[in-house]
Amino acid sequence: MRRAQRFSNPWKRVGVFACDHLAHQDFAGMVSPYHVLREKRCFPRGCIYFRWRCRRLEKGKPCKRKFRHVGRLCRGCREYDEEKVHQQPRLLLTPGQWLDYRRELEAFEVWFDETVGRRVEVTGEVAEVKPSFVREVDAGARVRYQGFLVVLAGAHLDWTRIDAPVYLKVSRSAQDRHAFRAGDRIECVATLGQDRGRIVLGRVGRVEVLKRGQGRVWTAAEGLAAKHTASTFSCQPEACLRCPDGTLLDVFQDAGGVVRRYRRMLCLEGLSSPELCPRWTAGGGGP
Repeated sequence: MRRAQRFSNPWKRVGVFACDHLAHQDFAGMVSPYHVLREKRCFPRGCIYFRWRCRRLEKGKPCKRKFRHVGRLCRGCREYDEEKVHQQPRLLLTPGQWLDYRRELEAFEVWFDETVGRRVEVTGEVAEVKPSFVREVDAGARVRYQGFLVVLAGAHLDWTRIDAPVYLKVSRSAQDRHAFRAGDRIECVATLGQDRGRIVLGRVGRVEVLKRGQGRVWTAAEGLAAKHTASTFSCQPEACLRCPDGTLLDVFQDAGGVVRRYRRMLCLEGLSSPELCPRWTAGGGGP
C-alpha cells in the first residue's frame, strides 16, 4: 500500500537564496531554489558571465549602426567591450535551516522523479483561471495564445498532498466545455510535469466538477481578445501577480544558439504601467 505524503513546493520557496545578478533585479535579488540548484547549478561555486557594454551608448551618443541596445551583433565593433563578472548566490538560511530544507527537498525530488510523466488522479479547489500566452522573440515577437492555466491553491495528486500552487494546462475548447472558475472543486486525471519549478499538469481528462464556485468564467473568445489588447511590463509587482487581470508571459529568445527563457508580466487590461491601474493606486501599490 502506498504511503500518504505531504509537500510544499521547495523548488519555489522564497527566502532561501538571493543573488545580485542583473537578471534578478526585478525581484529584489530573490531567486528560486529551482533556478539555483536544478537549472543553473550555481551554488556554492557561482557563475561567470560576460556583461556587454558599448562605450558610445554609455556616453549618450547614438549607435552608428542604429542599434538601441548592446547585443551579440555588436561584437567586432570598436565601441564594443565586455566585462567578465563572477556572481555567487547568497544562502539566506542558517546552517540548521539549510539542513532541514535539504532533507525536505530531497524527499520532494524523490517523489517527483518517481511520478513525473505518469497519470495521476487530481483533486483540488480552483484559485484562479487565466489565459496562457507565450512570446517567441525571434519569430517577430509574436504572442501565441495557448489556452488557459487553471490554478489550484493546493491539490491531492494520488496519495500525495501538495500545499502549493498546482497548474492545470487546459485547451480553449476544454475551458469553454467545463467553464472552470475560482471556487470550483474539481476531480480529474492528468500527467505530472514541471515548468521552471512550477508543478504543471497536462493532458487533463475525466473532469468532474464537485462544487461550483462564484468566480469569473473566461471564454476562449475573451482570451483571444485579451491577446490583442494586453501590454507587457518588464517588472513583476506582487500586486499585479495577485490581480485578476495580471498573468505571466513566457518568453523564449534565441541568444546565439542558446534559447533563453524568462517571464514578463502581462496586463490583460492593456495598461502601459502598473501606476496607471486604479487597483494599484487605490490600494497604495496593490489591488
